[in-house]
Amino acid sequence: MKTKIVFSIVILSLIVILTSGFVLKPKEIISKHFEIGLKDKPISAQKKNVLLKAYKAQFGGKSKIDRIEFVGTDDLWVVFQSGGEGTNTFAIQTETIKGKVVIGQNSLTNTCTGNPCAFCSFDSYIGCKCNKKDGSCNHTQTNLMEFGMFASNLGL
Repeated sequence: MKTKIVFSIVILSLIVILTSGFVLKPKEIISKHFEIGLKDKPISAQKKNVLLKAYKAQFGGKSKIDRIEFVGTDDLWVVFQSGGEGTNTFAIQTETIKGKVVIGQNSLTNTCTGNPCAFCSFDSYIGCKCNKKDGSCNHTQTNLMEFGMFASNLGL
């Protein structure tokens, strides 16, 4: 009886020693991303066109966009901005990977719409802000993958 207990303890100890000696790394999650450019020169005309096509596929071909720009210092956001009343301001958070600015498939997005506001802009610190003192903006945050058409047009 004692021999079986000792043998069991030896076997269990051996199993513990063998399994603890090997560190199993969890599989790294590889996320798809859309490369925009380098940190010091983040956006080219060609990339702007791809982004604009993706935006129009998601929000409609008649969407008027005055500019696509970067907002922020540490955290860069790609912002689709129009000065037209009743338009959406749409911002996507980027990340820097090995000096390249990218939009990841799980990037955070912000949508700003007037309530009642002629036009809402995006600020990386406060979110959405209205161009009128007495107006306000509706602010929605979500994941880029919820904008299926947009994400698929970027190859995500």
